[in-house]
Amino acid sequence: AVAFNAGIWGYDSWKPTLSFMCQSEGNDSYACTPFIITAYTIEECEDDAEVISEVAEEAVVKRMQSSKHDNAVLAHQLWAPESNPFSSRIERKTASVPRKYYENNAWQAWLLGPSTSAK
Repeated sequence: AVAFNAGIWGYDSWKPTLSFMCQSEGNDSYACTPFIITAYTIEECEDDAEVISEVAEEAVVKRMQSSKHDNAVLAHQLWAPESNPFSSRIERKTASVPRKYYENNAWQAWLLGPSTSAK
């Protein structure tokens, strides 16, 4: 899955989807979902990573409280927030902050789902 400039940090509506992605298992079409997220700035990308980590930690707690008392890793970061070499070079004008915004300026990648491991 790819989420372009998703603003995960700013929308609680992302949390149920992330939780589902972390906990889904059973058939191959939902197990271990690769997830790439882009952001307008590196700071927003880092904020997105914090939210994903928090949701994954909550999912682990839910899993431990359920009948599945295992030590499954539900989220594994493939690469940390970094500049995206494929980002737009055209500045996106905004009135709200002094930072420069560019489409897909930063990115990160995760594997979400109980079949993931931190090998």
